[in-house]
Amino acid sequence: MRTALAAAAKGTEPVQFPARTLSAFLARGLCSADATLTDAGRVCGIALLPLREQCRILGLQLRDHPRHRTQKSPELELMDAYAAASVPCCFTQGGILFVALYALCFERLFRLGTNMWGSANAYFSATLDGKTRTAVQSMMYSSVMVYQEFLRTTVDLERDLLDDVASVSVGDAMRNFGVLQSWQSSPTWSPHSYVGLTRELVELVLDRLPRRTLVDIGRLFFSDPYAYVKGWPDLTLVEDGEVRFVEVKTTDRLHTSQIITMGEMNAAAGVNVSVVRLVG
Repeated sequence: MRTALAAAAKGTEPVQFPARTLSAFLARGLCSADATLTDAGRVCGIALLPLREQCRILGLQLRDHPRHRTQKSPELELMDAYAAASVPCCFTQGGILFVALYALCFERLFRLGTNMWGSANAYFSATLDGKTRTAVQSMMYSSVMVYQEFLRTTVDLERDLLDDVASVSVGDAMRNFGVLQSWQSSPTWSPHSYVGLTRELVELVLDRLPRRTLVDIGRLFFSDPYAYVKGWPDLTLVEDGEVRFVEVKTTDRLHTSQIITMGEMNAAAGVNVSVVRLVG
């Protein structure tokens, strides 16, 4: 069954499933009655393929890069290589985009937050990560739970958020970023394990990533924030004036969440995603 699913996912030639295999795939929702793979079946099939085949199907550039083991983490090693070439870079698994989107939408969400949780200046006794926060700050320091809370309860909020992404200036977004950063436990955007997420790089991403692309990313992300918070490429960088995303691999396959997110973001928003395999 695994071989048949992988062969069908390649899509290079028609695949005829044996009757028992077709029945099993139908029962699992992996294909339709005419033996065409469903979205779920396609993802499962791609997950079984070698990395090079996965990248071909998803339209992702794949290149090899020598590994020198200067860092325990392969992601940090490649980040160091970009830094040595004077390429601004961070290891956030897409987190810098979440921060950029949040900064663009923050004023609208902040109004909803204060209506629900009270004044941002009314401190209470609870602490998080050793830092005292107001109720609003405790609920709004991370964006995903805010989207989930308000997108399901506020009429037309998704449309309004996309309008904000399209129209809020970089200067206003960076002022919002300053507020959000002041709520964090440290300037490195703790509690998340982000490396290299700086004010300068957030501003550069907002300035260099086409606003239409940010809107397309936001549209997909707002459709299911918890689903699309996973599977992002490891590194975000700005090279030759373009925002690029790089997944770092030492193994020979992309994970299911990466296949979904990187494939759909590439298709929906045309973002520049590549895979770098460290070898040696």
